[in-house]
Amino acid sequence: MLLTWRKRTPVVQYGKLKHFKPQDGIYVYFRYDDSACVMVVVNANDADKVLDTQRFNEMLSSYHSGLNVETGEAYGQLDKISLKRKSTQIIELRKH
Repeated sequence: MLLTWRKRTPVVQYGKLKHFKPQDGIYVYFRYDDSACVMVVVNANDADKVLDTQRFNEMLSSYHSGLNVETGEAYGQLDKISLKRKSTQIIELRKH
């Protein structure tokens, strides 16, 4: 499923990359272009974490919600994201 999504999501293949220095065992990067943005969050910790996304405002300011590509979970707000231990979340950001 993830490979199929990747094939049909041009921003992942051809978009620009913006990454942020890992903090507290969490690495975040974005693939984006003029029409789409995907946020990838990697929690390398042995414990669940809650990510405060305020430091990513330059990338998130135009987006109000998102969709977890693997689970289908909808994010109504992007200010805090719950992360399972040793996990990666791929979130398609939505403007509306």
